[in-house]
Amino acid sequence: MRRKDIFSKKKRSKIMASIRGKNTKIEEILDKALRCSNLSFERHFKITGTPDFAFQKERLAVFCHGDFWHGKNYDRMKPKLNNYWRNKIEMNMKRDSRVKGKLNKMGWYVMTLKGSEINKNLEKCVERVKRQLHKNRVKIGSTKAWRWFCLRYHRKESCAYISRKYKISRQAVNQATIRLAQRVLHSKGGKIKCPICSKSFTMIKDFIKTNKYDTWKKYTLNEMKYIKSQIKFKTAEQIAKKLGRTPRGVAAKIRRVKGFGD
Repeated sequence: MRRKDIFSKKKRSKIMASIRGKNTKIEEILDKALRCSNLSFERHFKITGTPDFAFQKERLAVFCHGDFWHGKNYDRMKPKLNNYWRNKIEMNMKRDSRVKGKLNKMGWYVMTLKGSEINKNLEKCVERVKRQLHKNRVKIGSTKAWRWFCLRYHRKESCAYISRKYKISRQAVNQATIRLAQRVLHSKGGKIKCPICSKSFTMIKDFIKTNKYDTWKKYTLNEMKYIKSQIKFKTAEQIAKKLGRTPRGVAAKIRRVKGFGD
C-alpha cells in the first residue's frame, strides 16, 4: 500500500522549500573533519555538478548525498513511495550518474559519501578521501605516468605496447595517461613542456585516446594479410608486437583465419 501525504499541498511546498541543497548538516560535519586533517579544498567548486568538496590539484570531487534524496536502498523503498517521490528520486539518481560521467571525462575522480556513512563512520570517510588523494597524486604526478604519457602521445605507441614494456595492465596505463592528459588539457590552456623528451606541445581534446580505441580499432587489409602470411612462422605475441596490437586480439584473428580459411 502506498502512503498518502499527511500534509496539505501548501504545507508540503513550504517544507520542501526549507530543505537546503548546500551547506547541509552532513557537509558541515565533513568540512570540520577534513579541516582538522589539514586538507586544503574548495567548497561548491564551479564545475559540472558543483561538488561539495573539490581538490583541484588531485582532481578529486567529493559529493555528500542524503540517503533518501539520492536513492540509498531505493529498491526496498520503491513499493512504499507514490509516483511523485519515485520520479523525484529517480531524476536525482540519473542526474548523479550523468554528472559523474561528465566529470570523469574531464579527468576528475568522483567520490560519493552518503549521509549515514558520514554520521556513523566519519573517520572512515576522511580516510577514504585521504587514500584517494594519495592515489591521484601518484597517478598524476609520478615519473612513470609522464613516461607513459610521452610514449602514448609523442611516440604514438598503444596502451598494449606500454603495458608489455612496463609489465603492467593496460587499464592502469590507460587511466594514468588519460588523467594526465585531461590535467594538461584543463591547465594553462593545454600548453605544456614534456618533462621526459622536453617537447613543447598543445594538448587538444581530440588527441585524448581511450583504451577502447586501441582494443576495437578495425584491422586494416594490410594487417590481415600480414597475419595470414605469418601464422605458420610466428606466435600471436610476436605478430602483435610487430603490429602494435594486443596478443589477445591477434590470437582471435588467427583463430578466425584458421576456422574459415583464406
